[in-house]
Amino acid sequence: MSDRVKEHHDTTTNQPPSQNDHSGSHPSGEQDFKLSIHVEEQEASAEEEDELSAMDERTMLESASSKKSEPPARPDFDLDNPVNRFIQSSITYELIDRIGQGGMGEVFKALFHTNIGTSETVAIKTVRSEIIKSFEKSRGADFLIDSFERETTILAELNGHPNIVGFKGADYIQKNEDTMLFLVMEYVNGFDLNGFRWLHRLHPEAILKGQAFHIPSEFIGFILFRVANGLDYANRFRFSNGRKGVVHLDLSPGNILINDTLGLVKLSDFGMAASLDDILVGGTGSMVGKPSYISPEMVHGNKITFTTDLYTLGIIIYELMTGLNPNQIEGTDHTKGFKKVRDKVVRIQERPLIPPHQVVRGIDERLSEIVVNLMQLDPEGRYNSSMELREIVGETIYGRGYGPTDGSFATYISKIRLSKYDFGRYKRLNDQLAQHYVDMVNAARKPIRLFPDARNKLLHGENPCRVRWGEKRSARLASVGKIRGGQSDLLKKTD
Repeated sequence: MSDRVKEHHDTTTNQPPSQNDHSGSHPSGEQDFKLSIHVEEQEASAEEEDELSAMDERTMLESASSKKSEPPARPDFDLDNPVNRFIQSSITYELIDRIGQGGMGEVFKALFHTNIGTSETVAIKTVRSEIIKSFEKSRGADFLIDSFERETTILAELNGHPNIVGFKGADYIQKNEDTMLFLVMEYVNGFDLNGFRWLHRLHPEAILKGQAFHIPSEFIGFILFRVANGLDYANRFRFSNGRKGVVHLDLSPGNILINDTLGLVKLSDFGMAASLDDILVGGTGSMVGKPSYISPEMVHGNKITFTTDLYTLGIIIYELMTGLNPNQIEGTDHTKGFKKVRDKVVRIQERPLIPPHQVVRGIDERLSEIVVNLMQLDPEGRYNSSMELREIVGETIYGRGYGPTDGSFATYISKIRLSKYDFGRYKRLNDQLAQHYVDMVNAARKPIRLFPDARNKLLHGENPCRVRWGEKRSARLASVGKIRGGQSDLLKKTD
């Protein structure tokens, strides 16, 4: 194993590196791969053993006697005095399902087994040996290990916030020349925002067929409020090494998770995140993030601030409101043809944005104005911070003294997930229950209706969220003003 991996293990566990044995195999395509990690006391290396054997008995006795007052380097665990002692245990993770896959590794749903028969569901993010080797040939293994180490440190220190996925540990396993890094996190039982949108059939084909339906404004505001809350905590957090303020840099619908049972919203995937103190701008020759969700300052290599994440968050919420991505870049692969992809991103971002409530009928204008503010090209035109955004959204959805809660959000999700099976079950019981089912579904579902101009653009394969260059619109366009203290200035209109 490389020295960097061992160094990473030492810094993330704060204890001497352990020798890890693992059992089980990982057949390609199988989902019953078992990973066993046994944390054992580190044995002396071969060189240390040679040095010890070379010492004569007299020298060893003198050395021991001169250090009688010092505790042993790795004392046995003492129940009467457990402080500053190590607990040796056996940890087994059973990988039961692959729930995600990206360019740097995979994410599994897993069971954490203990020797006393208990188990807990967790998520395990892995970086496999072949990925490390491929980075060694291109960008260097240090880049990948740095990313893994940074994500581990950030999650470990941010651990405990209700809107950030929980951290449970990190380690590595090695077999022969192969190494696998892995990160153990809270398992969020539910789906990401992509799955949430699909529950509402919010995609262009369904919208054109009249099969898509609105996400209620109060729950869009609820999601925005919770994400802003998590970002604000990360932005203002001071780490143990003195660094302060984390910028996520890779927000996307797939990195915002929803626990559908409890109605919790959580930020995840901090692999690209960094402290604002550590960010170096420009000169990388590549874009960080997904082209359809990247901010203008990242495209141009300009200064990164906390408002960088706010731009991306605006795109995500715009998508929840309309089912359409205002920055959608078709047919792009950001690993090839960087300049070509960058030019496409710049062109779409510089086209004037049409507010969500002028694309889809029935959208709350206050939330629409908030989203347009978040998507200002100039960072100075956006809200100053995630804290300001959270307070404004809070005033918007809770201004009357009540509003959506975790519980009401979970109840809403349960209603829209009712299936034809549920209808059949109610029908078998009696017609009254069946009608109650229909009423619940209809109450939760309000069809999406596009304005004529937006529908016409979508039918012709154009982006209905942006103004064409040279287009003369009779529709009203927004000259964005900020909402302060919950008071919304009406969008200024021009013909």
